Amino acid sequence: MQTGGGAYAWYVDHFCYEEKQIAKNHGQSVYQILEELLAESQVGSNGLIFLPYLIGERSPRWNPNVRGCFVGIRMEHTQKDFLRAVQEGVAMNLNEVLKIFREAEQKIEEIIVVGGGIKSVAWQQILADVYQERIRIPKLLDEATSMGAAITGGVGVGLFADFSVVDKFVSIARDVHPNPDNAEKYDALVMVDESHSAGVAGPTGRGVAEQYNVYGKIDIFTGTLGKAFGGAMGGFTTGKKEIIDMLRQRSRPYLFSNSVAPAIVGASLEMFKILKESDALHTKLMNNVSYFRDKMLAAGFDIKPTQSAICAVMLYDAKLSQDFAAKMQEEGIYVTGFYYPVVPKDQARIRVQLSAGHEKEHLDKAIAAFIKVGKELNVIK
Repeated sequence: MQTGGGAYAWYVDHFCYEEKQIAKNHGQSVYQILEELLAESQVGSNGLIFLPYLIGERSPRWNPNVRGCFVGIRMEHTQKDFLRAVQEGVAMNLNEVLKIFREAEQKIEEIIVVGGGIKSVAWQQILADVYQERIRIPKLLDEATSMGAAITGGVGVGLFADFSVVDKFVSIARDVHPNPDNAEKYDALVMVDESHSAGVAGPTGRGVAEQYNVYGKIDIFTGTLGKAFGGAMGGFTTGKKEIIDMLRQRSRPYLFSNSVAPAIVGASLEMFKILKESDALHTKLMNNVSYFRDKMLAAGFDIKPTQSAICAVMLYDAKLSQDFAAKMQEEGIYVTGFYYPVVPKDQARIRVQLSAGHEKEHLDKAIAAFIKVGKELNVIK
């Protein structure tokens, strides 16, 4: 689009004289003052709408003659409503571009936002809420476009082999996740992937939706039968009948995959029944996870924080992860070494999947093998 952060800067330059004076008197940036106002603003800007077409528009309108405006101005609107309306208007227009990619069935693995305007914490959350996607904030914001141009040029002249070099130059400072409470106001559906949390997170193992008490606010759940539920393969999607009917026709992984074996379907249904009737297996699993993590941390291993049944033992080196996994198998313990591109570069790890089927002696055997191999490979002392 033509004006993103520029639209916000335009509004600040022309309509925030009082805030600029306050900032000057206190030795602050005006954007710090405005961020405080935005923190008090309501989702939807109290009904105020901003069309961000200040110099015509490119994608998705492709019209140099279209013009911007505020729609729905009322007496009760204040500065914070206008500020938020500008940010929401830009976010909504960017979402129209994103919809085009989705309708074309283009795979979007992650969304990284750049530019000076995205320094606004409020705007970061607005984008995540409107997109209903996690957005990633890199450490370099103002310089990101220049960095992208330099990398593209480097690939073009043969300085870099391909664009995988981006991982060496671009590091992520933080992730911002959508707030389910705001989805309905932005006319969005909320999807939660419970692959790592179903059967584990929440008071009775029903996932993060139970943990945060947002069941009635989630439209689509996805999950796997191959992790905490122990079904070895397959997964599931739940939602309203209309959504599921559409996915049966449009979901490529569903259309071009073999059916899950009947025995696994039967076992999975029985597993859901058991989980509904008793919390015993969930309690045992969480006890196993805590026991394993505590013992491994005490031994000196670097374990990623988790509430999942999946524990990541961080090694950070791809070859080391494969050597470690091979030696673990020699000790009678089957674990898997993960490395790029399955995980980010320089984030190689051993993936350990715990189960309620494990007894304490099983965990002790695995921990002893980790300690033995860890010392052999100089991972721990």
